[in-house]
Amino acid sequence: MTRQRPYPSDLSDAGWELIGPILTTWRVERRGRGLDIGRPPEHDLRRLVDAILYVDRTGIAWRRYKRRNEVERTINHLKSFRAVATRFDKRAYVFHGTVTVAAIRLWLRA
Repeated sequence: MTRQRPYPSDLSDAGWELIGPILTTWRVERRGRGLDIGRPPEHDLRRLVDAILYVDRTGIAWRRYKRRNEVERTINHLKSFRAVATRFDKRAYVFHGTVTVAAIRLWLRA
């Protein structure tokens, strides 16, 4: 497998030589116990370790996640209104009005 350009957080070759055999034997033992039901693994273990280290060392943009979570929760609250969830209205401007009324009702309820 050709390696992509490495990130600074990627595991070095020397580090992989230490941890690679341990993970490979873990995967083989897991298969032997019959716990690996379904498709065979399609991802390279080294790339998985690199991804874990990337998230660990760089972190996640929590502010972005928090904002996205607020938006998703608001949309789910709006879907509690049947007219919004099923979109009875045929025209976009009428549906926009329905969503606006539902949002006002949510705002007044809070």
